[in-house]
Amino acid sequence: MQHMKKSSSLLNKFILVFVSLAAVIVLLVLITISMLQFMKNQINFREVTSLFYESVLDARRSEKNYFMFYKNSDYEENIRTLARAGELINSNRFFFEHLSGQTVFTFSSLSERYVQMMSNHHHGLTRGKPGDPAAEPAIRLTGQQLLNAAGIFNRNETKYLHAGINRLILFSLSIIAVLAGLCIIIIVIASKKFFAPLKQIEAGLNVITEGGINKINIQVKDQEINSLIDTVNKMVQELEEKKWQLVHSEKIAALGAMLSGITHEINNPVSNISTSVDILKSGTGKKKSALEKKIIGQIEGEIERIRKIIGIITGFSQKKNLKMTWTALNLIIQETYVLLKKNIPEDIDLQIKINRQLYIKADKSCMQQVFINLLKNSADAIGSRKGRITIFGQLLTIKNPDDFSIFYKNPIPSPRKIPGRYIEIQITDSGPGIRENMQNKIFEPFFTTKKNHDNMGLGLYIINEIIREHQGEIFYNNSHEKSGFVILLPARDDQ
Repeated sequence: MQHMKKSSSLLNKFILVFVSLAAVIVLLVLITISMLQFMKNQINFREVTSLFYESVLDARRSEKNYFMFYKNSDYEENIRTLARAGELINSNRFFFEHLSGQTVFTFSSLSERYVQMMSNHHHGLTRGKPGDPAAEPAIRLTGQQLLNAAGIFNRNETKYLHAGINRLILFSLSIIAVLAGLCIIIIVIASKKFFAPLKQIEAGLNVITEGGINKINIQVKDQEINSLIDTVNKMVQELEEKKWQLVHSEKIAALGAMLSGITHEINNPVSNISTSVDILKSGTGKKKSALEKKIIGQIEGEIERIRKIIGIITGFSQKKNLKMTWTALNLIIQETYVLLKKNIPEDIDLQIKINRQLYIKADKSCMQQVFINLLKNSADAIGSRKGRITIFGQLLTIKNPDDFSIFYKNPIPSPRKIPGRYIEIQITDSGPGIRENMQNKIFEPFFTTKKNHDNMGLGLYIINEIIREHQGEIFYNNSHEKSGFVILLPARDDQ
């Protein structure tokens, strides 16, 4: 499946979303802290305005007592409490001016006049002078005006405090709304960009579990989703191949059972013919003419060819019980060479390059059958020309599936690409190789490129089955310099 050219990482998107969300939350927290600090200052100033109002109220009480008893202590208390109120204004002038700048000015003017009036009245009495009858009402009026001004500060501060609390509540609700909105946006985006493709993948997998095999075709920009889709599609492709192999195996099994019955039926008349030929040869004691001898020889040759074909078919249709043991690869190759030496022309140079320490877990006779067939194929490919066959073996470690593409450019068929440690066996020759249009068919039963009638096209098919039973891989590798087959078998842990 081809995905969009420009792809981005889902992880990076999540990081960006969470960083943005964290930044918004941090900003909201900072604003909240700022508002709480402001509210703290408001509450502290509320205490100041309350103390200020109480100071002015205390000044009025001491004023009342003074005019009732004319005690010096009441006068001093009056002046002291009013001075304390003035100090509170001076030390918190910014806040008081924020509440009412005009009232601050008015209070300061009234306070100075009030203190002056109280001082003049008190000093006159202490010197024995009669008090001004109009002074007391004027002082009381000014004192009331001071209390009214203090009340303005008190009421304004209460109003501002309530407004601040309302703003804090509104802001808190706004934070909740913003966070809820962000969560909804994230859920919607995640549902559209992330969960929707996953739902489609789930639907595709459900189809597979119900027996259908369809690749998932979704266009997304996220690398992780694309990787998941690619993995699922690879699995689907493998399932398709396995399904085909299963169907193919069932057909081959049915064909094998049928051929087994046919060979049994053929074997009986062939045995009778062979017996009849033996009788003809020993016959009546008469000398056989040259023509008779030739015909009898031809019959014997054809009988032998039929038996050979029956043997091949019997080997194809019957499963062997493998006796698996760890055996030195070099030993199997050397013994195979001894068995096959007479069948390889002298003009063909056979080179064996295998480390003595390489071991494979194999059924020795089956593996010899593999090497005999492959070496005979190489010799047939070279023909009567001078040539070279090379058997090369090595320990190969494949760490990840992509390494297969590095080691093998265009293997046919493609290996399963399972990382691990393998014994790699390459059998290459200097022959012309297999034509490209035939390479995909070479492991199919009854496919052959040879023209002689003795070849039934089962050799490579049987080799492939043997290698698979050994948990290995075999594929054809064709290059300009050399062509041949590569076998991968599991390596022993201590190699």
